[in-house]
Amino acid sequence: MAEHWADDADDLKKRLSEYEKVREAARALTQVFGKSVMVPGGERAQEPFFSPSKDLNTDSLARALTEALAALEKVKEALPEARVRPLISIEEIMDSLLTRVQRTMSLSFKEFSGTATERVEVIVSFLALLELVKQGAVEALQFNAPTGLELSLIHI
Repeated sequence: MAEHWADDADDLKKRLSEYEKVREAARALTQVFGKSVMVPGGERAQEPFFSPSKDLNTDSLARALTEALAALEKVKEALPEARVRPLISIEEIMDSLLTRVQRTMSLSFKEFSGTATERVEVIVSFLALLELVKQGAVEALQFNAPTGLELSLIHI
């Protein structure tokens, strides 16, 4: 049993010796740490490089491009049909409004915009009316709110 204790004591002495060496190295390292930097901080920009495989050549590239274009032609998509609204021109609406007011000498805005099927057309008609009033070609009067605007031609 004494041998067993002796082996353990020798093992402990060996470990303590190694531990002391590590502590000495740590002390030396703390004195040098951060004073001499081998690699500067921050990210370094990587240089791009091209490393093609041995079978890459102009013939294989041309063949790959031809195959890709052929595949694209096969996949031709059917585009959905788009419903395009007719363009509403404020100038056309202004001409139409002026012509109708000239014919009847007096016209309500409700009568004029009554043919409009969409809200956008009513808005453009109202903008056309405002532009004609601004130009002095038409006079717009409103006697009371429920009756709406009454349009009449201004005699120049």
